[in-house]
Amino acid sequence: MSSIFAVKLEGLAENSQANTIELLASLFKKSEQQMVRLIDAAPIVIKSQLNKDEASKYKQALEQRGAKVSLVEKDLFDTSWSLEPTEDEKQSSAPSRGQKAQFASRDLSS
Repeated sequence: MSSIFAVKLEGLAENSQANTIELLASLFKKSEQQMVRLIDAAPIVIKSQLNKDEASKYKQALEQRGAKVSLVEKDLFDTSWSLEPTEDEKQSSAPSRGQKAQFASRDLSS
């Protein structure tokens, strides 16, 4: 059975250098402020639906720039990645007119 992978940013590596945020911002084509917010939100999945080789390349590129990264493997037919709402989502109220719906990503390391 095939597997798919997600790349999860865990934060900055302990041995990261002062210019790590600048290097990561350049890689992601984001501002340094946006990169800081992304790192502050860690752990967060930054790329998903990859095969093993693609995921490994992302991981290597990020680690070379000072990021702490992990790969999360999911079976291609894993039913935990469902479009059906979770129990928490079922219990929360639907957005009222004029409000934007909010979607929360689930932690893939479950």
